[in-house]
Amino acid sequence: MKTFIGFWAIYLLLFVIGLPLLIYYVSDEDMRYAPMPSAATAFFYLGLGLLLWTMVFIFFCRYFLINVFRARQRILNIITHGDPFLVKVLSKTIKASRPGYEVLSLQISFTNLRQTPVSIPYEVNDTKPDEKRFEPGQTLRMRAMPDTKNPVLILESAQVSLNKGVLLTAIIGLLLILTFAIGYLLFAYEQESMGTGWRFLRFWHPWIIIPLSALFFGGIIALVLKGINRMAGTSKELMKLVFYGKRTMGTILHYAETGVYINEQPRIKFEVQFTDERGQLHNASFQKVISLLELHQLSKGAKEVLYLPDNPKEFIFYEDLSAE
Repeated sequence: MKTFIGFWAIYLLLFVIGLPLLIYYVSDEDMRYAPMPSAATAFFYLGLGLLLWTMVFIFFCRYFLINVFRARQRILNIITHGDPFLVKVLSKTIKASRPGYEVLSLQISFTNLRQTPVSIPYEVNDTKPDEKRFEPGQTLRMRAMPDTKNPVLILESAQVSLNKGVLLTAIIGLLLILTFAIGYLLFAYEQESMGTGWRFLRFWHPWIIIPLSALFFGGIIALVLKGINRMAGTSKELMKLVFYGKRTMGTILHYAETGVYINEQPRIKFEVQFTDERGQLHNASFQKVISLLELHQLSKGAKEVLYLPDNPKEFIFYEDLSAE
């Protein structure tokens, strides 16, 4: 995964930075060095470039630095002020052993705020494996803020620290952005101004096109990821069902492919009927991604569901809570 991300990161850098530089500097010199007729226009492009680079700097700082500190503070707030939950460990699997800790995959169960027993997978880094704190049958104290935007369960004993490697990489990235923005502007001024001040700046100059491209493609990537999360189902919606859902037996009336594929796996629409705690019958539908290897296992008939009493149209199959 790291190799995959690294490859596409380098590819995007070459596309966003290398391509505008290549196109500009292999273009006709008369077009590049002909001064702009208006000093006001040149200052406009200078201001536009400063604005675009500032937006890139803020965008990078927000997503790779500020959000890291916000996430840390959010976890600390949950540990300090969150609602307490007693959680039982049903099973434990060691996913990886690393220097100083083990990565554990747990299956845990607890009674939610609707007095419904639920079981979900939970991953934890065990820094003290010799103490055997996460053996099956053990009871853990956890906290959560179910009414927040993205509710999560956090161990009361969790130790929250920042990843120094990620933090250092983000700081270096910010310094590189700042150095390139200032350094390239000074370089271009020295090489291209020819005594005409900032009149060498044009809309297609790399100093303007590079930050504009970075914002454009960064926005596209953000929208694509947001769309994928919506189509695949977000953890926010799932955790809302975990904390407030009620279990009941339902019936699959019909299912069919939607024609949408995520990671080459088909998205299936299910028509389900179930009765809520008030005795009201509901006919509702939802969509989920099914592995190609599991398509032949689909069938109509009884299936346990987990639904929100305040909004029964929002539900999932209970077995999906245990899916990792």
